Parts: sequence; structure tokens; C-alpha cells
Amino acid sequence: MNGTVGRVFGIATILLSALAATAVAQEPPKRPRVALVLEGGGAMGLAHVGVIKVIEELGIPIDIVVGTSMGSVVGGFYAEGYDAESLEKIALSTDWGDLMDESISPRDESYRDRIDRSRYFASFEFDKNGIKAGGGALSGRKVLAYMDRLTLVTPSPISFDALPRRFRAVAADVATGEKVVIDHGSLSDAMRASMSIPGLFEPYYLEGRYLVDGGIVENLPVETARKLGADLVLAVDLRGGTDFDASSLNRTPLEALSRSLDILVNANVVRSIAQADCVISVDLKGYQAGSFQQSKEILALGEKAARNDLPELKKFLDRIGADAAFSSVPPVPEFPRIENLVVEGGREEKREAVRALYSPIVGTVPDVGKLEKPFDELEQEGTYRFVRVRRDSQSEVPTLVVSLSEKPPRGNAFRMSLSYQSTYAKTITSKRAVNPSVIFRNEKNPGTQFAVEADIFDAPGIKLSLWQPVAKEFSVEGFAQFSRDFATYLTDTSLGYQYQTISTKTGFNIDVDPIPWSEFVFGWNYTWIHEEQLPNIDYAVPIDYASLLGASFSVRRLDSPVFPMDGVYLDVKYLWSLAELGSQRPFRTLETRGNTFLSLGTPFSVALLWKAGTDFSREAGDSSSAPYYFKIDMAERRLFPGTLSTKDRIGSHTAAVGMETKFNLSRLSSSMRVPVFMLALFSTGYTLQNASDFTDLRSFLYWNAAMGAGVRLNDAFGVSLLGGVSRSSAGKIQPFIALDIGAIGY
Repeated sequence: MNGTVGRVFGIATILLSALAATAVAQEPPKRPRVALVLEGGGAMGLAHVGVIKVIEELGIPIDIVVGTSMGSVVGGFYAEGYDAESLEKIALSTDWGDLMDESISPRDESYRDRIDRSRYFASFEFDKNGIKAGGGALSGRKVLAYMDRLTLVTPSPISFDALPRRFRAVAADVATGEKVVIDHGSLSDAMRASMSIPGLFEPYYLEGRYLVDGGIVENLPVETARKLGADLVLAVDLRGGTDFDASSLNRTPLEALSRSLDILVNANVVRSIAQADCVISVDLKGYQAGSFQQSKEILALGEKAARNDLPELKKFLDRIGADAAFSSVPPVPEFPRIENLVVEGGREEKREAVRALYSPIVGTVPDVGKLEKPFDELEQEGTYRFVRVRRDSQSEVPTLVVSLSEKPPRGNAFRMSLSYQSTYAKTITSKRAVNPSVIFRNEKNPGTQFAVEADIFDAPGIKLSLWQPVAKEFSVEGFAQFSRDFATYLTDTSLGYQYQTISTKTGFNIDVDPIPWSEFVFGWNYTWIHEEQLPNIDYAVPIDYASLLGASFSVRRLDSPVFPMDGVYLDVKYLWSLAELGSQRPFRTLETRGNTFLSLGTPFSVALLWKAGTDFSREAGDSSSAPYYFKIDMAERRLFPGTLSTKDRIGSHTAAVGMETKFNLSRLSSSMRVPVFMLALFSTGYTLQNASDFTDLRSFLYWNAAMGAGVRLNDAFGVSLLGGVSRSSAGKIQPFIALDIGAIGY
């Protein structure tokens, strides 16, 4: 019995051993795990796409992708399943310059904020600890929203081991200097944190840490790939930049800082290269981290470098194994059909409006374009700091989650404005103004603000004001102001004034803003005129004080205050001086000015410009005639960049009209990020002191004709250079050159 059992057991053992041997023989041989490691480098990182194209052609299998900065962006998309063709489309179709442009003109922006944006080119918040300039020039909100849209195919949060290719993004903890390897959560969070270039992007807050660009700790993260179990590592090294020029150290202190950072990053790259099994070095000399305009060239250089290294890549493939070429590539990800929508964060009363924007996506398979439209709508509101979208990994049905993060209340701020106007003709006239301003805001009631605004150089003075919102569209302002305003002229033999006035003013205004881009103002002020000089006016009738009621209506709906291409600007002011309120002389004035711009969506824009006013008197010597301090001043740079005499500038009855054409050269090339314009202008007008002069208007006409160019750096800083000819009402014709710098649209 025992012998029989033993023989049966022995036979069974032999059979099982044979079956096991057969199974082992039939099991495909295990191959090494391969990691692709992608280096950071800003725009130069787009070269990775060209390298991936050659890798796919050769059939090199990639199991793990590890990247830093732009390497994490390209690597994240590749790990998600995008192939080289899809990555190339993304790289070349993305408007990288637009993603880096976070300036907006909110639709709901108050009229006062719109004026401030057109006046102050720089603004810094501060508190008791000092200036708060922000952690970087950009918040990265547009970049983050764009990556959200492209990664919506992957549910979030998720373990990055669950992606078609395992993925890691490398960042650095700005507090401790530690390397942070991100392996789970939101794919776009990981990429955004890894690409937080110090100074350019704000540090990214993620899971209790403030993270910056991982390039400072491991720009070519080969070591991280090894720790993930990679047997073989294929690394892509980007060698760009320019040769060192010692003279550049004297041009800007940032040059030494930039070079020092390059040395730090290059040192950790050299260590990483030594640990890789195969390195593709891409020669990008002459290109920089910001060279996004050369995306196509950079991508082609990556492909060229990989093809030049084909022998090395084939040897690398041999090390993996002859039969290791991947027979199946992860499918290019497809957007899921959205079945549900959830809006979270922000104020409850605003969520329904956001839901209405995104609700058309429910029941559809969204693409990047469909997701971009509602984001742009919310961007124009200017309410939210971040607008995020993700597909919820915890929901049973495909659910789109829209997350809202509101902007924090504004704090105390320091602002700076600059304006320079100069006309060079037989006489030279100029006006310079630098306007620092300090705003103090109440933390408990952020709408309340106390402002100290100073004018220095050619218009020295100071204004104190207290602004208090009473209701959503209703505010009250009290103010006191001292100013000395003048314009100088210079000839070959003399220096003097066109005019000079020293005054003090105090009063209050009631503001009503029924529509975000318009304003009604009703107010009263008392003005003391301490000194007035009008050297070219023989019959000026000065006064020492006036008590005035005023009303105005303004509309400012322009695509930009500096060289606008489309929109409307209108300003109407009525001033009434009453003896019953303490005025030295009763008078009334009405003034209007404005512009209408029409572009029809083309690079060309045609504009109608105007300015007019009256003081309702018949003769300059009438008791109802406005003093010259309160008369209509035709010094409108958009209409008359050339020289105007005081007689042509200031009068009781004035009117002027002009036609302007502009051509936006930037529309001809997407690589021209700074708007550049060509301009042509013709304007004509008249200035009368007496109503009887209307019978002989031709004797009072003057005109300007000019052509030139301009550059818009932002909504509060531009440069305009015009050359032309002006004719005075006296018939004097002279050429001129007009230069304007700074807040030329204010």
C-alpha cells in the first residue's frame, strides 16, 4: 500500500514538474523596466516631443516617465497616454504667450478701478511687515486651467502608478529645500508645482507645502527613476542658453543671479547624466526658457538630435531585448462623456451662474475648446483667483467638478504712474508727471479706502481722499487737494510758461455706477485760486475763490486705454458756480469729449475724436463769463499733439473734431507679443472768446496733421512718437514732433 502510494506520488511529482517546465518555457522572458527622464528648461523642453517621436518609431518601450519643470509637463501628458503626434499638436497649437499673459479687464470692474488701471502701471500691496510683491510675476492660473482641460481624460485624484505609464513629477520645498516627488493627486497639480520657476511663477501650495521648480534640486531626475525600480534609464539633456558675456553683469543685477542659478542647476544635471544608461543631448544654443515663439524649431531640433543618436538608441533597444519592442502602445486618451456636474467653492449665490456656464457640457464629450469658453467667461468677471475642472475619480458616473477659489480682499497698496508729454517745434513745450499714490484699506470693510495721491515735477501737488461705498452701486468721497499746474515752453532765447495756476480745493462727490463701465457723479467743491498766469491772454478776468456744484456722466468701454482699437469713450461735465453758495462770480460751463473706435475685427481701426464746450456767456467780459481757470482747455493730446498757443487752447466756446486711423502690426505675426501700431491723424477746431465770433469761424480755425507709431506695454504704459504739421488760428504753420510716454490713455 505504502509502495503503491509512493509510486503514485512520484509519478504525480514528475508530471507536475514537466508541466511547470513547459509553462516556464512558454512564459515570455521578462525585460528590463525602462524609464524616460525629461529635463526642465521652459520652452526648450518642447524638444522632448521630437525625441519621443523617434523613440516611438524605434519601438522603445517606456514603463516609467519622470520629469522636472517642462519635462514634467511633456512627461505627464506622455504618461497619460498622449503619443508623439498628439504632443506635437499640443506644443504647436498652444498659445504659450497668452498663457503667460494674466492681465484682464473684468466686465464687472468699477469705473474707478478702470481709471486706476489706465493710470497706474505699477502696484504693490503692503502691510505692517512691508511690501507684498507676490511670490512671482504670475499666479499660473491660466497655465493650470489649460492643463486641467488637457488632463480631464484622467480622473482625479489618482495614483500616478495607475496611469498608462507610471509617472513622477519633481519639485522642491521652498521652506526646507527638500526634493519632493509627487506620485498622486491631480496630474495638473503635479505639473504646475514642478514648473514653478522662482520669480516667474508663485510657489504652488500642495498638501501643506509651498513648492517651486524642481530644477534646483534635480533638473534631470535620473536618481528618482532608479528609486522607482527602473533597470534602464533613457535621459534627455537640453543644452541651451547663450555664451557668458562678462559685460552683461554691469547691465542688470539679475544677470548674476540668473547665472548663479544656471550653475546650480547644471551641477545637478552633470551628476544625473553619469547615472543614465543612454543620454540624448539636444543642442539648443541660442534658445532660452522663454523662446516659445520658436516652438516648431525647438521641437525639430529634438527630433534631429535623436536621429543623430540612432546608433546609441538602437544599442539601448538591444539591451532591453530584441523582442521587447512594444507591440501595443497605450491608446491616445479620449475625453469621456460627462453625465453629471458639481460646482464647489466660492460664494453660494455665484455657483448657480457658474453651473449655467458649464451645464451645456453635461451629456456631451467635451473637448478643450468647449471647456475653454466658460473659463474665459469667468476670467472676464475677474472674481476668481482659480477656476479648476477635473473628472471626479470617486463618482460612479463621469462627473465634472468645477472648483472656484475667490480672490482675497485687496489690502493696502502703493501705486505709481508716469506721464511725459513733449512737443518739439520752433518752441518746445513739455509736461512731466510722476504720481505716487498710497491706498489704505479697512480690513473689516475692504470697500473703505483712504488715499494719498501726490504729483511731482511739472504739476506738484497732493490730494487726500476718503472713499466709502454705501451700497453696491453707490459711493461717497470726500477730498482735499492742493496743486500747482503749469506747462513750460522753451525757445532759443527764453524759458517761460504757457500757463500756471496754484489752487486749493475741497469738497465731496456722490458716485453712482449703474453699469460697470459707466459712472454718474454729483458733487460740490470750494476752490481757492492763489495765483494764475496766462501770459498770452490780455483780457483774463481772474477770481480768488468759487463754490461749485458739478455733475458728470462718463462711459469708458475700450478694449484698452492705450491705443484702443475698438470701443467708446464719452465724458460730459456740467459746472455751476453760485453766488448763493459763496462764489465770487456766478457762471456755468458744459464740456464734452470722447472717442469712438471701430475695428470690424481687422488690424485696421478708424476713430472719430471730439471735444467741445461752452461757458454760456456772450462776451469774455460779461459778468457770467467763466474765469480762465474754469474755461474749456483744448489741450487734448489725442486731438492736438502739435503746439497750441494759449489763445487757441483756452476759450469760452470751443469745438474740435478729428479722424484717426491705426494699424496693429502685431496682428501680422503671432510671435509679436508687444502690440505695435502705425497711426495717422487729422484734426481741426476753433476756440472763441466771444459768441459774436461765430460769424467768422474761418478766422479762428486751427488744425493738426500727423503720422507716427506707438507701442503698448500695458494698459497704463505706452510710447507714442508722431511727426506732423500744425496750423494756428493766426495762420502760422510749423512742423512738430510729439513724444508721449507712460499713461498716455489716462
